[in-house]
This record gives sequence, structure tokens and C-alpha cells, in this order.
Amino acid sequence: MFQEVVSVLAAGMNVRFRLVGQSMLPFLRQETDILTVGPKQFYEIRVGDVVLASYQGSYVLHRIVAIKNDGTYLLRGDAHFKKSEQVAGRDIVGILASIERGESMIACYNGCAWRAKGLIWIKTTRLRMLLLKMVRVADRIIKRINS
Repeated sequence: MFQEVVSVLAAGMNVRFRLVGQSMLPFLRQETDILTVGPKQFYEIRVGDVVLASYQGSYVLHRIVAIKNDGTYLLRGDAHFKKSEQVAGRDIVGILASIERGESMIACYNGCAWRAKGLIWIKTTRLRMLLLKMVRVADRIIKRINS
């Protein structure tokens, strides 16, 4: 599937798809979120952006936590504390532009509030460990109630 996504992005068009995986909790949710990813050439890539990148033969949608002096990018899922990916600029194929969640549309790239939350999140490791644990417990409780 992602080869087709990469082809569409390379042609300069946006791609919409449903999120798979939980590495971006609590900001992105796999059961509810439909993501719009735009081609990287239309955006300035910054720390805090969520990007789609090729990494070790597959693709990850993770947040940029650092840009190194040699031009490589350090990516990390919001639900991860230590695990990260280092990629070159050529490995980044798109940038998260927006999220559809129910009836809501969240602007990511130009959404100042959403971006600010992400930047604060990546800088507060201890607090985020506690908050992420609370989010996961709340999700389990909600699933049990809805079952």
C-alpha cells in the first residue's frame, strides 16, 4: 500500500488514509483518525512535524524530535520514550497536514495549537510517561464499556 502512497506524494498530490498502529498515541488514534499527508516539497520541515518516512525497508509516521548538524532527522513515535529512527532528508516522503476525527478536522502543519502540543510533548519525557499510561488505561476502560 505504501508504495502507492509514495507514488502519489511524489506526483505532488495529498494522500488520505486511516491510521494503523499506536506509536503516535495520544495525538493520533488508529481506530478513529483519517490522516491527510502532503508531499514534502510543499512544506518546510521542522522539529515537531509529523512525517512519513522510509526506514529500514518500511514506512513510519513519526514526529521529528531533532534535526542534526549533518542534515539527518531523528524521528520518534509519541508513545515511545527511547526508540527512535534516524533518516536522511531523502527518506522523508510526506508531512502530516491534517487529521479527520469524527466530525472534526485538525490542521497539523499550520495548526499552531496542535504543533505546540507536540513540541511540549517531546520535551517532557517524565510527564508524558505518566500521561500516556493514563491514556492507555482510559482507552481500555472505554473499550470494555463499549463491548
